[in-house]
Amino acid sequence: MDNSPLSHYNITNMEEQKWHAAKGALETSTDALTFKTFFSKLEFISAENGRLILSSPNKFIIRQLEGKYAAPVRDALKAANFAPELIEYIVAGASDAEKIAKRRKDTTIDLTTSLPTKPTTIKHHSTNLNPKYVFDNFVVGDNNNLVFAACRGVAEEPGTRYNPLYIHGGVGLGKTHLIQAVGNEIQAKHPDFRILYISIDTFYKDFVASVQKKLSGFTEKYRENDVLIIDDMQFLEGKKESQKEFFHTFNDLQQNNKQIIISSDRPPSRIADLADRLTSRCEQGMIIAVQPPDFETRCAILNTKAELSKLHFSSDIIEFIAKKYTSNIRELEGALNYAGLLQMSLGPRFSLARLEAELQDTKKLRPRTSPENIIKATASYFHLTVTELSSDSREKHILTPRQIAMYLMKTELALSYPQIARALGRKDHTTAMNGVQKINKLIATDGLLRDQVIHIQEAAC
Repeated sequence: MDNSPLSHYNITNMEEQKWHAAKGALETSTDALTFKTFFSKLEFISAENGRLILSSPNKFIIRQLEGKYAAPVRDALKAANFAPELIEYIVAGASDAEKIAKRRKDTTIDLTTSLPTKPTTIKHHSTNLNPKYVFDNFVVGDNNNLVFAACRGVAEEPGTRYNPLYIHGGVGLGKTHLIQAVGNEIQAKHPDFRILYISIDTFYKDFVASVQKKLSGFTEKYRENDVLIIDDMQFLEGKKESQKEFFHTFNDLQQNNKQIIISSDRPPSRIADLADRLTSRCEQGMIIAVQPPDFETRCAILNTKAELSKLHFSSDIIEFIAKKYTSNIRELEGALNYAGLLQMSLGPRFSLARLEAELQDTKKLRPRTSPENIIKATASYFHLTVTELSSDSREKHILTPRQIAMYLMKTELALSYPQIARALGRKDHTTAMNGVQKINKLIATDGLLRDQVIHIQEAAC
């Protein structure tokens, strides 16, 4: 048997050619949308000892390839006279050798590795990060592959690569997901790092409180971090004293090689009245835009969201929503949630035609919808005053209606949690986040609550 390097190269090259033939067979045997979403970006890595290794853009696609599309892949390989015993998928991005080794290590116990004599003590602190925002459930497409790569780069080398990282783009394009995913990835790799995710609105309020009430701890809260993640930078517009404080915080962190990550709806040069020196600091790092997703990416996003929410829709429902909402992921998610609500309410009577009619009606009425309308409709339905609904009361007959109003402001208007909190006179946006999450969880099992939401939705919109 010839074991020369040249012989190994020839075998590998032949198997790679067979894979390309199989990929061509997939393109002719599946519709264009399915091929582009699930198969077009599959890349050959290696084939040895009966094991074919392919790379894919993300784990969502891998789950689909290992489940729903396992048979078509096998058929295509068979058509190309390629019969590996095992097909293994890895996520593209880091070094292939690293990923293959890590995947195999996860299923192998090394008995030669000695255990540490003393457990490592890690000081825990609040990061404000949402654990649901990770790279694995972020759908990558042509619109965001560059910003995704930049975020992965920062997560790999915090404080040394792209510092600061400044991400900007329109509402609902996944900026918050991405910047929190960086934080969660760094936390997983460096559990001893101090990480803080905060909105610039919270920074502003903390600064004002520290000055007016002479509260201590402000400097430590923001400057003693290894990673500071700031959301909604545009709200620093015109706040000159807060800009000065943020500049000094920024300077302190950067000089100590601490990572700064910022998101905004526009680049720093377009934020009115933003101090030149702060704009200059931001421009020293990486400024990158997130673009609206294309049709295939929107379909992939909807499939991912549906899977996470345990919703089951036919491809025509997914494609209809993807064609209708083209520029905003929050709108996509809102339409998907509405479709889920409608499906649970109508049961077997749910259809594409009914969804089309419902979304057409909501689109016509949507311009008249506002936070005030939702608050008034919710208060009226539960026979409360707007003042009672916006109060600090934790009594259930007020708390649940307030959470429903928060949920509707999120799903109908795609407001951020700080905006929802402000609409109801709350200081802490986590209250709004918790309220929305609670209703989102209960609505799937509580028929009465579901009916109440639908009635208020119709009245408010």
